[in-house]
Amino acid sequence: MKLKKGLVILFISLICSYLYLDNKTYYYGFGYGIISTKIPNRFEIFRADSFNENIGFYLIERDLNLYIIFDNKMIHIKNQNEGIVPKKFIGYWYNNKVLLVKIIDNKGVIRYLEIYEELTNRLSPHIIIEELKNISYDNQINVIYSGSYTNLHYINLNFDNDFFVKLKLYKFLNLVAIIVGIIYFGYYLIIENRQKNIN
Repeated sequence: MKLKKGLVILFISLICSYLYLDNKTYYYGFGYGIISTKIPNRFEIFRADSFNENIGFYLIERDLNLYIIFDNKMIHIKNQNEGIVPKKFIGYWYNNKVLLVKIIDNKGVIRYLEIYEELTNRLSPHIIIEELKNISYDNQINVIYSGSYTNLHYINLNFDNDFFVKLKLYKFLNLVAIIVGIIYFGYYLIIENRQKNIN
């Protein structure tokens, strides 16, 4: 009986651990987000990676699979003649309606952009990108936009590749442990049931 209780507690702990890791990795572009507070439905964070280098993060429009933030691809900014060429996507703020992204451009300057969908009669989505001016440090986002956008959450993407490789590995090993646990627990119940029938 003690073994059975221990297995149940272990299994529940593995499930909770997996849900935690899945929640964390969702915001890095490689989790399902089973229990996560979702970013706006139109958008998706995607991470292209390898074991040798971190290729980078991209922001994708889901329905048409359009790359909005993509390394070295020109971004057209509303009410500006010149676009911005992102070098690295390093973080973002989100709620259920808006994304505020933080990038480093090809000149090494940190830029803050607001990205949202404009409602139109057109079938294709109309994505608006505006640059946020007079932002010199991250906490200003929460101060300046606290009235306009409530419940903004910040996700830092500016980690080295080892961080993401280990996180992905931990999640995989956790899933394997859950599968092994299910098999072992099922086997244990079968053996226990056979012993009861013999007795």
